[in-house]
Amino acid sequence: MSYRGRVLVANTLVASTLWHRLMALTPPRNLMEDIQQEIVDFFWSGRHWVRAAALYLPLAEGGQGLISIQSKIASFRLRTVSRLLYDCGPSWLNFGKLLLRSVGRFGYHKQLFLLTPEELDLSGLTPFYTSVLQAWHTFKFARATSEMPGMWVFEEPLFFNGLLRARSLQSASLRISLREAGCTKVGHLMKAKATSRP
Repeated sequence: MSYRGRVLVANTLVASTLWHRLMALTPPRNLMEDIQQEIVDFFWSGRHWVRAAALYLPLAEGGQGLISIQSKIASFRLRTVSRLLYDCGPSWLNFGKLLLRSVGRFGYHKQLFLLTPEELDLSGLTPFYTSVLQAWHTFKFARATSEMPGMWVFEEPLFFNGLLRARSLQSASLRISLREAGCTKVGHLMKAKATSRP
């Protein structure tokens, strides 16, 4: 069988049987690595001439177009990110937002995509939504600080937000006190200020 034929068999017959399951399930990483290795071994018939990463490139870039399972899983998770950010998709997204709001008990869902992941405690989150956040944070992004703030400024998260660099917000005890008071966004501070006036 030719190399193109092997790619066709691997991509359409073998890997495609996984896609439906991988859209909703997060399998152990070592299992996916083992399956990927089997696919690469099938392509080479035991003789590895170049690194596997080169095989995943499209034909136009000198590769073979062999499927990368981890990249495909990441694309599924990024589709979920898009649906969560733009409020488009099936009704189960409301349940997903509810799960995201439980992270750190801050009540964030869209705001989680602005935060630095290293400082977040994702231990209570399901493996699927943990993988959604991890897929998003494979990108490096910078926020434009020169733009005039709109109504979104009230939704800005107070904690772990690179845009807000107030030293006082770094205090764990202050974070706990504000969180217990239900004050986790800039808009919450504005409401608290308005209600405290005599």
